[in-house]
Amino acid sequence: MITISINVSLANQNCCCQYSTSAFSKLSKVGIRHPPPLPFIGNLLFFREGFWENHSKLITEYGPICGYYIGRQMFVVISAPEVIEQILVTDFGNFTNRTVNFLGQEWAAGARDMPVSAVICFLVLWK
Repeated sequence: MITISINVSLANQNCCCQYSTSAFSKLSKVGIRHPPPLPFIGNLLFFREGFWENHSKLITEYGPICGYYIGRQMFVVISAPEVIEQILVTDFGNFTNRTVNFLGQEWAAGARDMPVSAVICFLVLWK
């Protein structure tokens, strides 16, 4: 009976460990450099001194195209103007899995998937 409970406990621990780190291989698979993430929280502790200040630190350490994880969610930082232009002009259709704009949801009475341009227009009306 004790060995069964130990086996179940080890299986649960293995599943938790696998779940907490399984999403952290996405950036490495596509060749994007990133700081090593911690289980469950990703790179959240990397930003403890300030979110925007550490973005410049991230870019200097890992290059103009780098990434990080907050929780299990992957984020890519692109600071090279020519790459940004290429993405916005020619490759925009390839980037369909964008995050939901929480700021737009909050201010526009719960609207989902609101484009950034609509949020900017809403801010002009808000003045």
